[in-house]
Amino acid sequence: MRWVYAIFALVFSAASAQQGTIVDVAKRLGATTLLQLVEDAGLTNVLSSKGPFTVFAPTNDAFAALPADIIQKLKSDKKLLTSVLLAHVVNKTTSSKTFKDDELLASMNTDAKIRINIYLPRYVRPIPPPTVTANGCKVSMADQVATNGVVHVISKVMYPLPLKDNVVEVVHNTSSLSTLYKAIMATGVSDIIADGGPFTLLAPPDDAFSKLPPGTLDSILKNKTAAERVVTYHLIGGSKYKEALLPYNTSHPGIHDTFLPTLEGGQLVFSVETDGSLVIGRKYKVVKTDLTVGNGVIHTLDSVMIPPPFP
Repeated sequence: MRWVYAIFALVFSAASAQQGTIVDVAKRLGATTLLQLVEDAGLTNVLSSKGPFTVFAPTNDAFAALPADIIQKLKSDKKLLTSVLLAHVVNKTTSSKTFKDDELLASMNTDAKIRINIYLPRYVRPIPPPTVTANGCKVSMADQVATNGVVHVISKVMYPLPLKDNVVEVVHNTSSLSTLYKAIMATGVSDIIADGGPFTLLAPPDDAFSKLPPGTLDSILKNKTAAERVVTYHLIGGSKYKEALLPYNTSHPGIHDTFLPTLEGGQLVFSVETDGSLVIGRKYKVVKTDLTVGNGVIHTLDSVMIPPPFP
């Protein structure tokens, strides 16, 4: 039997050697930009140590998609670069098989958590594999095992860093959302929005409210019921990042659109226009997506959605 154990030991040793550390696996995956930034931040030895670690590794294309000034800012500010990179690392091994929807993982950047979401397309048969995201970044290749942890490849860089504040606090602290904040405070349920969740907020900025017909905004702010209906019509339960809003198959408009219920009780239909714009009800444009906050995610709209019928 000794020769059996000897062969097993050799096979295990060879497999481990092929896996290598997190850094070795990243090299094998061709994540050269990530590895260069890891080296610039002085983290190569950390990710080569015993660990264990889970690394959400952006591809080279993910870094290339960042604006040039952001890349330059990261390269010139080692402290910022380190905080961004550590926000992609969890100080334990976390297999995709253990992921739970809306699960929060503590990253090695103590100010940034990683929100895992699992989205399964509706109304599609046969049912395709679920889409898994980390702070809205699609996991394109999971469970690349290393001797000191695991690597999950993601399609985007988690930047800007997630905010710790809840939905209401973020709206309050954003100057362009001051009217929305007034509407939230007029509802009488602001504490539920702040302390509950997770939520997805579709946030109209001040200029969107200014486009409402004369007198409409005043009637909303002065009527608690009206304010609550409008605000909750812009809220969806759970964290629905852009990946969850996109139709499963954009080649057949209307057939595979995404239908999501609001907290108000109505239903929103998300579709993609021929120019690639994400719209709601073929009318309201989603202009910014995937701002991760403490109890959910915020997307910005170009208009205020009035729930039908509106008294």
